[in-house]
Amino acid sequence: MARLLFVDDQASRFDSLVMMFQDLGGHEVVVAGDYSAAVERVQESAFDVIILDILFPPSPGSRFEIEGKYPGVRLAHQLRNELNLETPILFVSVCSEECVTELTKTYKAIEFFGKPVSASKLLAAIDRLVLSDPDATDET
Repeated sequence: MARLLFVDDQASRFDSLVMMFQDLGGHEVVVAGDYSAAVERVQESAFDVIILDILFPPSPGSRFEIEGKYPGVRLAHQLRNELNLETPILFVSVCSEECVTELTKTYKAIEFFGKPVSASKLLAAIDRLVLSDPDATDET
């Protein structure tokens, strides 16, 4: 079982995905609906994997308020550099894969998933990260 942090401003739209992580994957899922909540969660507790939306509005007035085209990617950068977080990050977004490939590499995200998210592929990536070698490839 892994502890997952799911960061998305529309997380309630993914209730069935969260339930699948819990029921099929046996994972504990913590949801953060904004940047401030995400930062609070990682400061309070350790997570095995963070699932982070790329196009995510920052919390107004937060010291983590971010401007730019891909604020979720910038948040990942801040989590890595300001909080020294080494937790694997999986990016999700409505962006095409091409628009974030270089950003994903730059900010050391493990993998990118386009929305709508394939629940089985996302769960397989989580399982690879927590149960085996993160460099292993998905054979499906």
